[in-house]
Amino acid sequence: MKISWYGIVNDLCGAYVDKLVEGLDKAKGLTCEAREIINCYLLELNYEYHGNANFEAMVERYAEEHGISNVAELFDGKLKPVAEYLIGREWSDLLQRYMRIESESPYTIGYVRRSIRCPRTEVHVRRNLKSVIDSFVMLRATGFSTAHILRCGRTYEESQELSDKLNIFPWLASMIDAGDRECIDYVKDAMTSENNSNRLTFAHCRAIAKSGNMELLETEGRLLLAARLQEGLRQAIIETMDEGRTESFIYMLRVIMDKNLQRFSAVKRGLAVSTGLGEIEAPERITEKFVERVFRYVTEPEEATKAVMSNDPMEVYLGLWAIAFYNVENIVEPVKSLIASAPAYRVEAAMLMLQCIQFPSMSRELVSSALHARWSDHGIIAGAMPLYLNDQEFHIGWYGNPKENPVPPLEKFFQSVEDAKRDFDIFVGLIESMKSSKETFDPYVFPWMCVELSRGEVATKICKIALLIDTPEYIERALAYIDTMDAYDRARFMKYMLINPTTRTQIEFVVNAMSDRGSEARIVACDIVATLSKEGRLTADDYLAMESHLRLKASGMRIAIIGILGVLPDNEAVASVRRLLSDKSAERRLAGLDIIKNWCDKGERKLLVESLLQVVESISRPSSKERILIDSIIASSGSNEESYNEGNGFGLYNPDEELCLELDNVTGDSTVGKVLVFEDKDRAETLMRKIISIIEENADYEFTDTYGETKRLGNSVRIKPYGRNLQALAKPDMWREFYEHEIGNPVDMLRLQLSTINTNSCDELFFPALKRILGSAFHLDAMKDICQNPFYELACEVRQCLYDEFGHSESTWRIAADVMSEIALHVSADELVHKYKRGNSYWEYEKHYAIYDIWPVRPLYEQLEYIWNQCPDDLFVKSFKSRYEIYRKIGYKKAFNPLKPMEYVKLWGLGLMSDNDFWREMIGREDSPNMVDGLTCHLPLAPKRYAAEKEKPMLLPEECTLVNTAVDRILEIELKRGDTPTVVSELAKEINVITGIDYLIKILVGLGKDKPTNNLYSIGDSKRSMFSRLLRVCCPTEEDTPLQLKKKAEEAGISDERLVEAAMFSPRWLEMVEQAIGWKGLTSAAYYFLAHTGENLDNNVKSHISRYTSVAPEDFSDGAFDTVWFHEIYRQLGKKRFEIVYDAAKYIAEGNRHTRARKLSDAVLGILKAKDVMKEITDKRNKDLVVAYGLIPLGRNRIKDLRQRYAFLNKFLKESKQFGAQRQASESRAVKLALDNLARTAGFGDSTRLTWSMEADIVKEAAEYLSPQVVDGVTAYISIGEDMPEIVLESKGKRLQSIPSRLKKDKYIERMREVHKQLKEQHVRGRSLLEKAMVESSWFTGEEISQLSENPVIWKLFSRLVLVKDGGVFGFPGDDGHSLVSAHGEVVEILGGDMVRIAHPHDFFMAGVWSEYQSALFDRQWRQPFKQVFRELYVPTEEEKEKSVSMRYSGNQIMPARAVGILKKRQWTVDYENGLQKVCFHGDVTAVMYALADWFSPSDIEAPTLEYVAFYDRRSFKDKKIADVLPVVFSEIMRDVDLAVSVAHAGGVDPEASHSTIEMRRVIVEHAMPMFGISNVKVAGNFAKVSGKLGNYNIHLGSGVIHKEGGAHIAVLPVHSQSRGRIFLPFLDEDPKTAEIISKILLFAEDDKIKDPSILSQI
Repeated sequence: MKISWYGIVNDLCGAYVDKLVEGLDKAKGLTCEAREIINCYLLELNYEYHGNANFEAMVERYAEEHGISNVAELFDGKLKPVAEYLIGREWSDLLQRYMRIESESPYTIGYVRRSIRCPRTEVHVRRNLKSVIDSFVMLRATGFSTAHILRCGRTYEESQELSDKLNIFPWLASMIDAGDRECIDYVKDAMTSENNSNRLTFAHCRAIAKSGNMELLETEGRLLLAARLQEGLRQAIIETMDEGRTESFIYMLRVIMDKNLQRFSAVKRGLAVSTGLGEIEAPERITEKFVERVFRYVTEPEEATKAVMSNDPMEVYLGLWAIAFYNVENIVEPVKSLIASAPAYRVEAAMLMLQCIQFPSMSRELVSSALHARWSDHGIIAGAMPLYLNDQEFHIGWYGNPKENPVPPLEKFFQSVEDAKRDFDIFVGLIESMKSSKETFDPYVFPWMCVELSRGEVATKICKIALLIDTPEYIERALAYIDTMDAYDRARFMKYMLINPTTRTQIEFVVNAMSDRGSEARIVACDIVATLSKEGRLTADDYLAMESHLRLKASGMRIAIIGILGVLPDNEAVASVRRLLSDKSAERRLAGLDIIKNWCDKGERKLLVESLLQVVESISRPSSKERILIDSIIASSGSNEESYNEGNGFGLYNPDEELCLELDNVTGDSTVGKVLVFEDKDRAETLMRKIISIIEENADYEFTDTYGETKRLGNSVRIKPYGRNLQALAKPDMWREFYEHEIGNPVDMLRLQLSTINTNSCDELFFPALKRILGSAFHLDAMKDICQNPFYELACEVRQCLYDEFGHSESTWRIAADVMSEIALHVSADELVHKYKRGNSYWEYEKHYAIYDIWPVRPLYEQLEYIWNQCPDDLFVKSFKSRYEIYRKIGYKKAFNPLKPMEYVKLWGLGLMSDNDFWREMIGREDSPNMVDGLTCHLPLAPKRYAAEKEKPMLLPEECTLVNTAVDRILEIELKRGDTPTVVSELAKEINVITGIDYLIKILVGLGKDKPTNNLYSIGDSKRSMFSRLLRVCCPTEEDTPLQLKKKAEEAGISDERLVEAAMFSPRWLEMVEQAIGWKGLTSAAYYFLAHTGENLDNNVKSHISRYTSVAPEDFSDGAFDTVWFHEIYRQLGKKRFEIVYDAAKYIAEGNRHTRARKLSDAVLGILKAKDVMKEITDKRNKDLVVAYGLIPLGRNRIKDLRQRYAFLNKFLKESKQFGAQRQASESRAVKLALDNLARTAGFGDSTRLTWSMEADIVKEAAEYLSPQVVDGVTAYISIGEDMPEIVLESKGKRLQSIPSRLKKDKYIERMREVHKQLKEQHVRGRSLLEKAMVESSWFTGEEISQLSENPVIWKLFSRLVLVKDGGVFGFPGDDGHSLVSAHGEVVEILGGDMVRIAHPHDFFMAGVWSEYQSALFDRQWRQPFKQVFRELYVPTEEEKEKSVSMRYSGNQIMPARAVGILKKRQWTVDYENGLQKVCFHGDVTAVMYALADWFSPSDIEAPTLEYVAFYDRRSFKDKKIADVLPVVFSEIMRDVDLAVSVAHAGGVDPEASHSTIEMRRVIVEHAMPMFGISNVKVAGNFAKVSGKLGNYNIHLGSGVIHKEGGAHIAVLPVHSQSRGRIFLPFLDEDPKTAEIISKILLFAEDDKIKDPSILSQI
């Protein structure tokens, strides 16, 4: 039997398990029930079993039936023979012992585990019984001794392989509990040994906690104290201390308390999980007081009982938790007592606690008590709601089916129907008493908790109870409240409650629900009504109600009702249509016309159509949409020809004629399989052994893969993890030589590939056919003699890469074509496809597989898949014929079309396929939508969705005519449709391009007055959605002119405004529409609105936006605004036209962005008044208005107005602190944008310079905190140095590491922390803005510099930079803020009107003073805030100057994903046509980096080669000579490219550290190691090389990545900075990455002292 464990484990245990299976029927002493349980377990072990056996459910049912309530007794009685049969008597005793331990341990597991206990069987069995039994059976089946089990193997190699596959924890816990000395000593040695002879694992930590062995607990406690920098070790101990007996948890908690370990993040996280407070915000929630309470309550149970009656909700919660810590059943009475009489806040705490216990039956009992006693207290009920009939125990799913997933029995939740009815009435009373649709309780019990009670949620409970009661009365009563739910909930409950309406009330309800406001509910209602109509259960009134619904535009509802009315009996159908056609509502008339048109299209009810023609023709003043349908109906009725449909080939092809392609028999005797194997049957194995031998010989060869990781060839053979060619391999030349000498030709390469691939045993239904066709090439056990070799898998990877590189040629294609021909000729239709499940995993499901999906046919099929445009014509024809024959035999099914659309084009071009045949394949097959998509994307004007599509072959003119003929026919049918989809609607959805003015006009006429809908993700069936899609893909031809567009639009009655809407929706029409209607500035305005209203802008639109504005496109989506661009557009268009474009933008806008755009424009035009906006912001805190506030023109007193607004925005931001974190973040972002806008309005350019100007008051206030002040015996002040401002606290001459608890709420300290945060933020902003000022050559006035000198934070940064004064005078800013000090100390005065800027290296270079200022920095020992004096400079060569492209980085291979990630941070964007580009407004240049890469969805699978960097004029996009590009701009662009090349090149360089950073760390390491007494660390290149006792290690000084010498990467969990304290190095500033690297070096320098299980498992 194939076991569903792991390969090597299966091999070890297979014989034992087979014996269990074979012996079950003959086993003695087993009851029928025991035998059934054993059989169920063995079935679940069987990998090939796909049934519904559930071992845990069967055991739980047995325990319930036999009264086994305590899990400790599970295998003591009648189930003992089950354990004895599976693992033997001695081992079954161990299992019984484990179950007793389990009864005293928490029953919750995983991420949602809580340290609460209960011995009841029902809470244990379903959670982990199967894994426990698996563990015991697995270990018993190996036959290992105790020593071997402890080491997970009999040899070192076996232990390495099995260590993560054998679960020894349950067995070990039992052995320790039994006092087994060998196990206790082993675990103890693992914790204490100096040489790590026995390595500590998570299983050991879990077993210690589970057993509660005091000897081991004491040792573990000492280990916890010694953990130091081993965060992983600390985490392993803390995360397992709550998994076992109570004494284990209490002992470790005492250690934590005594030694003040609660400061560590692992401890905080562990306690948060144990108590149910959640680990996300653990550092803030787990305080010293919290830990003290937990310890007191679990060690003094009477204190926990008292806490339940406390006035503090936290104490109530923890008191209940501490009671449940011992036995959750003991909280029942305290909770009931609280419910009966306690204040609401205590009961709310109890409800919160109940959400943690994961005990459904108990939760139901207590929640029911709360519901009955406290239903009028909505806060209590809000906490109880998640536990009452929740979705885990009673789920009504949107995708559910009442027949497949029936409603559970009432008895599962209620003792009687009366109890259910009582709860129903309570919930009805509750929903009626609610004064609003939603009540929010914030905070709820804890400050961070928020709970809501909504009418919709209450209604779901009412409906669930009604479903359980299941009577018409209660169903109808519940339906009265269904409207309070959201559309999704209404839909899922209607599906269950009205699946079979039995009363008129129910039928009327569902008919009315067809017009529900939610699309999901409408869909469900329409489906139900359609069924009722077919069954004849509807009345005339029901159909009249449906006719009334047709006044609405909801497309799905209209399609459903039109379909229902259209199939009524003749008299009823005619009456309905007459009523609709005579109605005043155009929408109803359209529905009537649609019904008639459907009859015409299908050739049905011709007499009825004739009888209605007069009514159709009598419609007066029809709309454009009506006119289309009327003309179509009249044309159809006056013609003897059928409407276009599949039956008549849509008028293009003869449906009775099939493509006939004769196949030639390949061999006549079906021996093609012989060609697929070597004549020498041992050759394949010999070749694989040679590959293995080469790997062994080169096992220690080290290389760097594409991600920059150092690999050893004995562990990995790939440079590119996912590459599929020779270049993906390390040492490609070696493998090329192997291929040339040992294999030599593609056919033998193919044979080797096929000889080493096994057919999957799951595919056995195909075996007869495969054996018949492939002969000896079909096998199930290839390479069985060497597949256990440890290097075999690596050898297979080499073989695969060699095959992909060399295994494809005309000769292999011909072999593949022969095989496919044999299959087509000799495999019957019912052998070609089978339906089955390939695995027994829960995510597997049955599906259809074709024979060409099955190995080894799959690689042969893949040989032919993409060769159509590169192989000889005769081979292509043979390949096509064979695959088409398979397709024909399968029945032309969509899922099994093995041919590509362009292959049909080629066959047609060869004259072997007629127009008739081609059009049938394109529009007459089930797979035709894919054909339409695959063909129209090759039309010349089809949009390029990805960069790679540039390389797609375009259709030739005659091929375009062929394809477009079919496209025209599709559109001819589709553009005449009504609401109901046509027979070609699915095809029309896939058209990628429609060309020409005529189609634009037809689409707009068809839309009528409807506006296009901006649905990017789903087209749907509605006419509006379809026509919107067609409009989006419509574009002008080269022959179209603005004059033609204007003329045809006028003839069709299409207004200029409508053309503007169309162009906004389909931007390729923008320029033509602008010229046609004469609206100068329309194109710019369109991109302006796209920037402000769109969310998911494609990169092509972003690149256009970048041509008009310096604001990043992403910033517009947040609310940023470019006033210059706006005024330019507004001036060009004028108010009226601007309003029209604004209205047109509504239909491409997402969310509320259109409204926001209005607020922004009204603000900048002065329509909004500052005082009114301030009032509304204060009242409603509208973030859009906050952003707009900064755009309102300043008043006459500009300075006063500016300061008032700045103060108001800061006040708004300060008030934000009263809200939750998410709201704080969004409001903070709004204020940032408002300040940016205010800065532009005031002429500052950016908010930072505005801030520098406005924050004089803040600086004055901060001055108070820059001087030492004594607060309760502690001296406190903010220190501003070269680095980040920091709070300094000193007491008794010593510096404190943190603020003492007693001072945290001191008002002075609180304000100091606020000021400190502001100064830090200003420091960060200042650095980036000063660098930007240097790069953009921004000038400062002398007065501005004087103002900067008053700001201590900015001045610290600014004073370290070299400035250049107009006239070429260089120098550092003088301390007085009014002078420059040169490198040699000369002082030059700066006057208020002088212009000064931050010097760029180009300035130093040109002035010849670079080295002077480099020396000056060294002499002064100054650190600059960013690279200035030591910044890289890039000067164009003489050859480059006369060109518009630079080739200096040509030929470098780069990884697209990494390059995009780096350059996007440096303001590069992705353009559809060109790739990565950077628009420099200050230099009026656009730079484009060209490489054959997919920048839009980049991956690093293939590393493309960089071609060149091109420069263009920003506005005209014409070539720009590099000589005309500003030198600073050129240097910065090339610096960006150099960074991308160095960081993202295919060799891999650490992206986190520049060369200078690594140099700094190298010096630090060399000086620091002697200070720590470390002598076994050397620095070589970019690595610290550590010579440990357990191995040698390389630690990268940039990334901190650790590799064992000659081995794999070692993952180490770093100690978070806030929890590890600081690495004290007297000359090292706080640098988290550097501190992490130093700590890793120290850790591995003494590797024999490492106890972290996660590290030990890797070394």
